[in-house]
Parts: sequence; structure tokens; C-alpha cells
Amino acid sequence: QRTSLRRGSQAVNWEPPERRELLWDAEERWLLCRVNDGGELMASAAELAGEGRVDLHELTADAAQHSRLGEPLELSVELRTSGEEDSERSFDGDRDDGIRGQPCGSARLRLTVVDMSGMLAT
Repeated sequence: QRTSLRRGSQAVNWEPPERRELLWDAEERWLLCRVNDGGELMASAAELAGEGRVDLHELTADAAQHSRLGEPLELSVELRTSGEEDSERSFDGDRDDGIRGQPCGSARLRLTVVDMSGMLAT
């Protein structure tokens, strides 16, 4: 789900932060974070400038271990350039293809994981 556009800046900042509610199927392991560049300027498709990912299984296991499920978690995601060879990789299941490429920045996220499984029992 895309956020609003930010034009003409080397360092992009959303102030105030934009909120997104994303339904998450617990079988999905990765939350992908992508930064696009330039599409709105030339009336063409936006070009992928960088991408990173969050391992949601690891994040929720750590949050559960420290009794922090349902609390906002602050994290930083390393963004990397995406080469042509990376466009076909898969993030399915536990397979770890990784995001190769040169580091090009980071994204700061505040993520809250809400466990809805208790609602199924009622």
C-alpha cells in the first residue's frame, strides 16, 4: 500500500507519520518495504529505488517472549538497491533469498502486531 508522494528531497520524511492497517496472514513471513522514485515526474511507472524487509515471524516471537504483543515496536529496516537479478527472487515461506544490492538508506517503522487468534475461539 503506497504512501503519499514526497518530491525533491534526498532524505524523505513523513511528518506526521502515515498510518496503515495491514491485515497479516500469520503464514506470511516477510513484510516488504519498498521506496519508489521518479514515476510521478515523467508520467511513467515509478522506479524501485530501494527495498528492505522485516521478518514478521522473528519479530512476533521476540515480542511474545518479552510480553510486548499489541505494543508499538520501533524498528529500522535497511534499504538496498535492487539489481535486475533480484527481481525474480521469492519471499515465500521460510526460504531466505535475501535482498542483495548496495545499502542505500533505511526506513524507520513503528509496527504493532495484534494477535487476533483469541477472537476465533469465541
